[in-house]
Amino acid sequence: MHKDHYDKREGTQVNNKNIIIGTAVGIAALIATVGVTIARKKEPKTAKASYAMYNRERLVKAVKEQLEDVNLELVRSKADFIIDRSVEEIQEAIRENELNYEMLMAFYLDRILTFDQSENGINGISEINPEAMNLARKCDASPVVEKGILFGIPVTVKENINTDDMITSVGTHILREHIPTEDADVVKRLKEAGAIILGKTNLSELANYMGPKMPSGYSSKHGQTLNPYKPLKLSPLGSSSGAGTSTTVNIGALALGTETTGSIVAPAAYTSIVGFKPSIHRTEGEGVFPLATSLDVVGPMTKNVIDAVYGYNAIVADRLNRIDPDDVKAANLDGKRIGVVQDNHAMTQLAIESLRQAGAEVTEIEFDTDTIDNIIVINAEFNKDVQAYAKKHQLPFNTLEELIEYNKEDLSVRGKYGQGHVVAAAETEHNQAVVDEMIQNASAHYDDLIDKYQLDSIAYLDYAGTLVTAVAGYPEISIPLGLDEDGAPHGLTITAEMNEDEKVLQLGYAFEQHHQGRYRLTDDELKDHLQNA
Repeated sequence: MHKDHYDKREGTQVNNKNIIIGTAVGIAALIATVGVTIARKKEPKTAKASYAMYNRERLVKAVKEQLEDVNLELVRSKADFIIDRSVEEIQEAIRENELNYEMLMAFYLDRILTFDQSENGINGISEINPEAMNLARKCDASPVVEKGILFGIPVTVKENINTDDMITSVGTHILREHIPTEDADVVKRLKEAGAIILGKTNLSELANYMGPKMPSGYSSKHGQTLNPYKPLKLSPLGSSSGAGTSTTVNIGALALGTETTGSIVAPAAYTSIVGFKPSIHRTEGEGVFPLATSLDVVGPMTKNVIDAVYGYNAIVADRLNRIDPDDVKAANLDGKRIGVVQDNHAMTQLAIESLRQAGAEVTEIEFDTDTIDNIIVINAEFNKDVQAYAKKHQLPFNTLEELIEYNKEDLSVRGKYGQGHVVAAAETEHNQAVVDEMIQNASAHYDDLIDKYQLDSIAYLDYAGTLVTAVAGYPEISIPLGLDEDGAPHGLTITAEMNEDEKVLQLGYAFEQHHQGRYRLTDDELKDHLQNA
């Protein structure tokens, strides 16, 4: 299983401006490897990330088989119609016969070979749909006239989201060959919308709740995902690491990630893309491996806000909660009162200045997290939720205790960075009252700040405030801010109260249009970064 594993060098650096491995300064209590944002003041230092690609040979073979009879020179010539283009622009190019769905799919598969599964590649793609090209060709041949916006659009999904034709391992060794019998609800909805699942993306194992020393983007099943902006020096964050890295390098038009606390907005910020985490329960969690069902949410990760709207509309549980893209496009920041969590980071100051230039009224605020603890919630729910999921989906283990014992049999392969978080969760009894208290504390604190300062929204750098907003279950969207002086991307995360998802998307779109902060790496830059890490 691990014949492609190679550890050639270690180069992850801790920047003295950061909390840990390239993460932005946030609330002092946040010690972050972020898939979950660990709300502890004393945690063991995260290990240095190193090259590890466990499935390269298999994935390369799967891609090459599908591209065998494809004219790649022609496909690559279509880059201007695909690279960083919105879904609307891609569909327009197809309508005008500049492109077709087969070329689009082949383009993304080709980029997997070039950038993701190349030697010392990004390693964000963990599974390939064996029918991807055939499905694209069927879309080209389809007689359907009224095609939805996502018809024929290649989408990637995080490998904790069930697909009935690809492995869903949650990054674990024990599930490295597990193919569910049924698609997750969100995958069914994507397919109903006409989208094609291109493949799966790597994640920080068990949604980054394996152990405190494990680097973000690592899984025992697939290895280490690299941040293409500064490979091995800047964390990809997580746990939706592969969703962030693959989306930013234009592998797939959009991705589905999941968040418990920070797992969408953090990797989005650190890969210069948009990450939208809807309000809790806006998307259905059925068929998604759980961490803490009181906090877990599925959401889109895209290169622009309007694509996030389309992704959200496709997977939203209640169609009445769909959002009109035209209403989002009509938004502006004039007179909007935004509270920004101040941390004295240069990129936070940049965001404040840009918000004010766009017409917003900015008030600098602070979050008080003394009574909010996401780890209490996760430890209280993880084992209970896993037991219910394991029984329903017939997993080869029934409890976290059984998973721990399996990993112990060969920890160097099945959990080489340890499994301390899993052990802690296995030893914790479920206490719903404590869970409810944490959620109430978070939502009350947020709402009190909104009322005190008469705010429309609260924003913060990267994931600095997710301990409050994610535990409250409130919507968040990360918008690219640009690169800092060290070449690391950052994002402004804009939030609002429960079920104000449309407001968050509107504010995010207005800021995106004004600030234009996404920094796309050119192909030459990508190659240089990967070759000289």
